[in-house]
Amino acid sequence: MSNLPGRVDARAEARDHGRSYVVGDGTMIINPDLERAPAAPVLVRIPAPEAAPPAVFCGREEEAETLLGCLDPAANGPVITVLHGLAGVGKTALAWQVASATVGRGWFPGGAVLTDLRGYVPHARIDADQVYAPLLRALGAAGGYVPATTGEQAAVYHRMLEALAEQSRPVLLLLDNCADPDQVAGLLPTHRAHRVLVTSQDHLGALPHRLTAVPLDVLDIAAAMSLLEEELRQRDHADRRVSRHPEQARELARMCGGLPLALRITGALLGDDPGLTLAELVEEFTDVRSRLDILDEVAASFELSWQHLVRRDAPAARILPRLALNPGPDLSVDVAAALAWQDLPAVRRQLRTLRRAHLVEHDPVTRRWRMHDLVRLFAGRLAEEQVCAADRDAAFGRLLAHYQDGADTVAARAEPHLTRHTRPGAITPRHYPALAQRTEALHWFERESANLLACLDQASAGDHLLGAGREVVALTDAVAGCLRNDGPWEVAIRLHRQAAGIAERLGDPVAQATALNDLGIMCRLIGDHGQARQALTRAHRIFADPTGPRAADPRVGLLGQANALHESGIVATLDERHGDATALLDQALALYQRVPDPIGVANAAKNLGVARHRLGEVGRAAALLELAGDTYREIGDLLGEAEVDNHLGLLLRRSGAPDAAWERFHAAVELARLTSSLLEQARALEGMGCCRGDAGDLAGAGPLLRQAGGLFNRIGAVTDATRVARERARLGLSDPPGPR
Repeated sequence: MSNLPGRVDARAEARDHGRSYVVGDGTMIINPDLERAPAAPVLVRIPAPEAAPPAVFCGREEEAETLLGCLDPAANGPVITVLHGLAGVGKTALAWQVASATVGRGWFPGGAVLTDLRGYVPHARIDADQVYAPLLRALGAAGGYVPATTGEQAAVYHRMLEALAEQSRPVLLLLDNCADPDQVAGLLPTHRAHRVLVTSQDHLGALPHRLTAVPLDVLDIAAAMSLLEEELRQRDHADRRVSRHPEQARELARMCGGLPLALRITGALLGDDPGLTLAELVEEFTDVRSRLDILDEVAASFELSWQHLVRRDAPAARILPRLALNPGPDLSVDVAAALAWQDLPAVRRQLRTLRRAHLVEHDPVTRRWRMHDLVRLFAGRLAEEQVCAADRDAAFGRLLAHYQDGADTVAARAEPHLTRHTRPGAITPRHYPALAQRTEALHWFERESANLLACLDQASAGDHLLGAGREVVALTDAVAGCLRNDGPWEVAIRLHRQAAGIAERLGDPVAQATALNDLGIMCRLIGDHGQARQALTRAHRIFADPTGPRAADPRVGLLGQANALHESGIVATLDERHGDATALLDQALALYQRVPDPIGVANAAKNLGVARHRLGEVGRAAALLELAGDTYREIGDLLGEAEVDNHLGLLLRRSGAPDAAWERFHAAVELARLTSSLLEQARALEGMGCCRGDAGDLAGAGPLLRQAGGLFNRIGAVTDATRVARERARLGLSDPPGPR
């Protein structure tokens, strides 16, 4: 263990399930509420030991050496190692420390990342298809581009692993809290250069790969006593209660069952009260423990810790159950203040007190607060016992309002770049925001999505919906653009369908039709065109009703109709009903011009141009695409410009104007690079290669088509890659031999 740090944090040693732990970059992770958490994966890069917090390591030396031997890429061992053991036994802490040591030794230059799969949390487990996208980002996907579908993401992920292996850049994946093989099977690399370390409460012997299983048992009495002593001495180096009273310390270690989590909390209880004797604590444990099974032994430690805090700092103790009213995985000081209905300075002080008692944890980088899942369960029980129903409902209402304000703010800054259209009732901006605002909004949503979706789930459940219906509709509307960009699309469909139903019951036709339009978009994106048509038809009918939104605000009615017609036209184009598509898009364009709504005009003109081109109306198609491009330029939409240039390039090439087509494709590739759009880059490179091929310049066509095919393959666009391969074959081009 020469490269393992000599000290491993007793706090980290005690945590299990990956639900609350410190990592070297300052990130701290827990699982959300056990009953209502949405499945939102979080990935963390694993640092070298020198970047990790100081720690104490007790009784895990043998297991650590075993794991290091398994993970050594030079040892030709199995790709997969499963570290299994009881909940709370310290699997996550041990896995983290060993993984950090491997990074310090330079074993995994391709990256070392951890993700919590939450396999043992009801309704919140993470499956492989939810992890591909964040893994691609963590491993450095080119341009940060992540394909839209999980199938494409999986293909790109495995190709990236193969490429990293061929570059001698092995990767370590730490997959925490796996409950069954299905959760990880799709993530396992096929190349033997990589390593996977899985933690689980089960053996996972059914994994479809050769693996090494490393069991992790509870600490023996000696190691448990050492952990307890080190916990006290970290707080006060002169504390000798364990060494002076070994029998009482031994009894405490036994009553904790050698479980590091329980030992850490017990140590915190003793450390916060230097006058508390070990004998007194043994007596208190005996009173509570007599009624509890092994899981409740940990709850007993929480109970004692909290009761001690009540006596020492009642305001801090009272805030704990209110923190559990947040259904998401973490919270800011602002959220804590909203839940507690107190000022920020008081809440900051109380949170620091709770942190010292190990009842909450703080991430110094994100400045957010989290609870271990067992603490959260305990705090949730306290909330039911200590906080009346009216106060719980009021606190949750303040929480919803907080997230509503945040979502409204980022959406207002970034729209229409998120939803790609102007929302009915919104004011068309004179100056459209920079694309950087879109990126910032998506980053905010990525950080807050688990909290937002958890709040929507809870607000939609049971009695909450009776008083929070309008809030559910408004919050769903505010996050529509982020859901469209980052998903999860299945969740978005459920939320928009729910919002439409609530809005109908509330008698709010604008909100109902807007939600139906969002529902139609999401159904189109997943390929359910039948459901998309139904939702969009209903949305159009409501906006067109002369006694509905149109009567109250003609602009809202016109814009709503235009949005629904435009989306319906896209669906018709995808269904190859080009006559219907042109009719629908013609109507949409006319309405957008009447409003007026620039991005609507650009979108409708672009898609109408595509539809007319497919009908053979080349001249009209070109004019419409030029109109779209000019409008996108006026509002600063670079991605829209790239899309138009690619469409125009295709039209010009098919019309026998290869030089003009080349110019369009060249412009498109530059714009696509600025917006980090690998898809539009690939389309532009394909067009440029085809132009060179048409001119007989095979030497020029080959590299361009090869680049296009590579990009299509990278993002998982198999159909497009196949089309490029056919074009290369038609031109008689062959790929040079590459690495196996």
